[in-house]
Amino acid sequence: MNRIITISTAVAVAATGTYLYRIQSHISPVPIHRISSSPQIPDALKQSKAALAVNPNGHVTITDTRFTTLELPNRLSDEQILARFVKGFFGGYVFGPESGVLRAVGKDLMRFERLKDIPVSSYIWAQSALSRETVPPLHSVLFGVFRVADCHFQSPGDEKYPELSQGGSYSYIDVAFGSEKGPIAGVHRFSVTRDGRVKEDGGKNESVTIEFAHVGCNPKENKPLKPDFVQTLHLWYAMLLFREGVAEVMK
Repeated sequence: MNRIITISTAVAVAATGTYLYRIQSHISPVPIHRISSSPQIPDALKQSKAALAVNPNGHVTITDTRFTTLELPNRLSDEQILARFVKGFFGGYVFGPESGVLRAVGKDLMRFERLKDIPVSSYIWAQSALSRETVPPLHSVLFGVFRVADCHFQSPGDEKYPELSQGGSYSYIDVAFGSEKGPIAGVHRFSVTRDGRVKEDGGKNESVTIEFAHVGCNPKENKPLKPDFVQTLHLWYAMLLFREGVAEVMK
């Protein structure tokens, strides 16, 4: 019996070590020193349809944002960049254990009154079903917990964001998660912003800022999410997910 326990422990340790090595290998192209973080979120997210749907009573929230700027080929559309990010975020090694647990549960756990009359467009249960070219369809549900509640792909000159420089753009996808009957609900906003400036390389590349903003709340009670270490854990996990998402864009 002791021998079996010893072998099982050794296998578990080896598997964990391999898993952590793969994560590090995938996120290493996106070092932390190239990422900026903030405890604030964009006003556009605070006032978004998705944020209102998951927190209609205005309960106290926790917020955080992280972003980085890359030089990317200008042939990539905003949707392609976001699709690659989403695939890395939900389809990578970091999210792997969570997706496995959610697949095992196999249920749509989302419950939001303001979304109940909008039909789910599709269910995505496999990481391999995520495309590098198009984002998941509007109102699709990923792994039974995450719903694409809103998205916007901007063309240069779009009057919705006139403050952007000529040729610039701002596009996003809002992913609602949780349930108003559960202990936590919130929204992930993944966005890309282009500055529109032509590079000296003949215009083949341009600066693109990729951002992951998050707002969460206790949907049942108007009080901060507890215990405090949950937020610390979230910030650590969110950074890993962000780095793997960006790494997928850089491939």
